[in-house]
Formats: sequence, C-alpha cells, structure tokens
Amino acid sequence: MKNFSKLYSVFAMALSAFMIFVYAGLGVIFLFFPDIFYTLKGTTRIVLGILLILYAGFRIYREIKKWRERDEEE
Repeated sequence: MKNFSKLYSVFAMALSAFMIFVYAGLGVIFLFFPDIFYTLKGTTRIVLGILLILYAGFRIYREIKKWRERDEEE
C-alpha cells in the first residue's frame, strides 16, 4: 500500500506543477498577447492576467508549504 501512496503523491505533485505552469502561462498570454483573446479588451484582460499570475504564485506557496510539512513528518 505504501508504494501506491508514493505513486499517488508523485502524480499529484506533477499535476499540481503542470497546473501552476498553465495558470502562469495563461496570465502571461492575457497580459502580453492581446490579439489572441480579442473578446476581452483593456482593463478586464489586464486584471484577469494579473489575477491568474497571482493565483499561480499562491499555488506555488501552497505546494512549498506542503512539501515542508511532508519533510518534517519523515
């Protein structure tokens, strides 16, 4: 059973890292490539881009906190 939980932990960590890159990437696209999302104009596009980048930063913070807690348990 321990091998299964280790495999699940690695998969969850990889998925979380992938989603962090997705959120940060979308934020950068919203900020620096305005022609891709032509339906969002001006301030809405900029605010959404900043929020996505901030959310990616929050997810990074949570993952680092989780890794430190896991290291303390071992």
